[in-house]
Amino acid sequence: MTAQSANETDVLVIGAGASGAALTWRLARAGVRVMCLEQGDWVAPEEIPTTRADWEVARQTVWSPNPNVRRRPQDYPVRDAETPIKPLMFNGVGGSTIMWSCFCPRFHPHDFQVHATDGIAADWPLGYDELASTTTSTIT
Repeated sequence: MTAQSANETDVLVIGAGASGAALTWRLARAGVRVMCLEQGDWVAPEEIPTTRADWEVARQTVWSPNPNVRRRPQDYPVRDAETPIKPLMFNGVGGSTIMWSCFCPRFHPHDFQVHATDGIAADWPLGYDELASTTTSTIT
């Protein structure tokens, strides 16, 4: 990248995690001159120790989801001493998806009306139909 090309950017996306990477890709596909800025490195899949025998040890040290434990050069400390909630975050291309291997099923209309149908919690202020096109475009 040259200094001139930086001036020709229409949109700067901060962070190449799940949302930032998806947004960058979508904007680029639409012809927008977009740049994605990430403070961490690329992590090759073979560097992630999920299939190694020492995975449990690595998860408690250099591959901890908590930056206060992990202490990579690109990490920054998080004040978490006075809360039981500990961070799950990763600074690098892919963001916390590097640490978080979870399945997120799609919403169903019922999910937005749990109070009306099950008498628990509160219904969402939005309905399924209002968000359906957004979630479909995110998935595809």
